[in-house]
Amino acid sequence: DIGEPDLGHIVEDTLLRTVLADVLTAAPQAQLVSGAEIASVDTRDDEVVVALRGGGSLRASVLLAADGSDSA
Repeated sequence: DIGEPDLGHIVEDTLLRTVLADVLTAAPQAQLVSGAEIASVDTRDDEVVVALRGGGSLRASVLLAADGSDSA
C-alpha cells in the first residue's frame, strides 16, 4: 500500500555480529564486553553505571544491551 518494494531484509546473525564487533573494536571510545553478567544498572542524569556480577563496573553515556529473548 505504501509503494515500498522492500519492507525488510534478512541478515545472517553471524555476519551482523562480526561486522558490529569489528566496528566497535575500531571505535576509540567504545568498549565491547561479551559474556559478562550484569548485577545492576544505575541510570543517572549524565551516565549509566553497570555493576558486573564477577566484580568491576562500567561507566558510559550510552548503554546498549543486545540480549536474546531469554535474557533478564
